Amino acid sequence: MAGKRTVRGQAALEYLMTYGWALLVIAIVISVLVLINPFSPPQGCRFDTVGFTCDPPAFKNDAGHTTLYLNILNGNNNNIIIKKLYCTSDKSSAAPTLNAPYLAINVPRQSNYTIRGETCYISPGNAMGTTRAGTDFSGKLWLLYKNEEDPSGYPDRVVSATIAGKVSQ
Repeated sequence: MAGKRTVRGQAALEYLMTYGWALLVIAIVISVLVLINPFSPPQGCRFDTVGFTCDPPAFKNDAGHTTLYLNILNGNNNNIIIKKLYCTSDKSSAAPTLNAPYLAINVPRQSNYTIRGETCYISPGNAMGTTRAGTDFSGKLWLLYKNEEDPSGYPDRVVSATIAGKVSQ
């Protein structure tokens, strides 16, 4: 009888050890997934057309509004005049009514322009809700501009960039 008890004890111990290792591996995998957070939206900035590039954006919560800080590079062969900037959480491909203030900022070719504190508006009905610090923001940046060489009366040009990042304090 003493021999049978030892075999049962050994089988029980082997069972627990096998499932113990499996549970340990599952716990490690879950820890790694929590650390790298692969389900959050990618952070960065990408223009939809050639000629402009941008650095990854920084978003800050400022009294319930999300403000944008970003460097844009005018990679065109012409100097441009930025007329309006508009940032929205709406990711539609159609340009919104750009009711942002008129800017008239001259950006020489192959030069940077730094956006400091452009307000990003939350579109009505957006599932994102308020933009609290620590939440993810993703949307579009719309840039209304003219080439310096454009004749008067020439229509304004519009480009957009997809932007995403985490909102900080």
